[in-house]
Amino acid sequence: MSQILIAAIVTVFIAIYTIINFYVGIRLWLFVSAIIPFFESVLYWMIFWIIAYTYVISRVFNKIFPSITVRRAKKVGAYWLALLFYFMISFAVIDLTVFLVNFFRPGFSVWDNELFLFWFGAIFLVFITVIIIKGYKNASEIEVINYSIAIPKKNIDYDKLNIVAISDLHLGTIVDNRLLQKFVDEVNRLEPDIVVILGDIVDEDVRPFIQLKMEDTLAKISPKIGSFAVLGNHDYFGGGHKQIAESLERANIKVLVDEHVTVLDNFVIAGRMDPAGAKYCGKDQIPLNTWMKDVDFSNPVALLTHQPTKFDEAIQIGVDLQLSGHTHRGQLFPNNFLTKIAFENHWGQYSKGEFTSIVTAGAGTWGPPIRTGHKSEIVQITLNIKKEGEEK
Repeated sequence: MSQILIAAIVTVFIAIYTIINFYVGIRLWLFVSAIIPFFESVLYWMIFWIIAYTYVISRVFNKIFPSITVRRAKKVGAYWLALLFYFMISFAVIDLTVFLVNFFRPGFSVWDNELFLFWFGAIFLVFITVIIIKGYKNASEIEVINYSIAIPKKNIDYDKLNIVAISDLHLGTIVDNRLLQKFVDEVNRLEPDIVVILGDIVDEDVRPFIQLKMEDTLAKISPKIGSFAVLGNHDYFGGGHKQIAESLERANIKVLVDEHVTVLDNFVIAGRMDPAGAKYCGKDQIPLNTWMKDVDFSNPVALLTHQPTKFDEAIQIGVDLQLSGHTHRGQLFPNNFLTKIAFENHWGQYSKGEFTSIVTAGAGTWGPPIRTGHKSEIVQITLNIKKEGEEK
């Protein structure tokens, strides 16, 4: 991608971001000035724009300012992104309602009613605060989602595997070592045979991951058979995907990039390069039947791929189980309705014949460290492998 194109994209993004903030700022000021009448507008706008651009500035100038300053600024800015999201939706709904009411009652406007602005504003701000607190709690708590599936195969000496999947950690400034240790402890508590990490391990910038020695924490994951991982789009965006892969390998986590391994003599685990990663590396995503051509599909085959897409391709070659993340299940309600529209399976278990897709909402968060659509989750899969002809 050329520098000119990148600059154009960044410029458009900043322009849109500024317009949204300006709209929210104007509406929010009406509430603030009604609740705190002595608050000066100049001071309000100074504070508003500092907070609004804290996240952006912390990302752009993270190589200039001290790391601890960047981490604190980024956290403040990340919370603002969540507030901005809900402010924008709420104010847009109010404005749309006023617009529709004006058809029947011309001249009606709640924005001119000081009593409404005071009471509604107070209640609204409390409501938003509750949402943020609840969202933070959801992101901090871990929910284990259990699935039990059966795969009929021949010549298998074992009949059950305990697979634990974790995805979208987004390790860095927001999801720090303390929270990572919590995830690792929960994974180990489940006593897995196999652990799979489904991408977006690092939140773009690999430096906090290295500085905080998160590699050492990941090395504490202790499955009976082994740990395997694929990289996600965010692992590539920051340009540190090679460092991430090397760190995972040192932590005894095998990174699979368009390759497969066999464990227990005949259980195949394949890992696909993320499509965004392929584009970042200047190439197209390689078809499954090219790099999996030597796989014996009479054996059970699990495909790890960050984004839950291209099910038909996996079905056509004989993949039994596809494990993915990426969607976060929207992370912020009501975005879960959008991910449901965008993906054939945006969360949970989905089957087509003998093919099964399982998508996790992920453990970490991107942007705001809150979840209002779903708790942070780890997936535990009891994989029952039955010989063909036996009852599942």
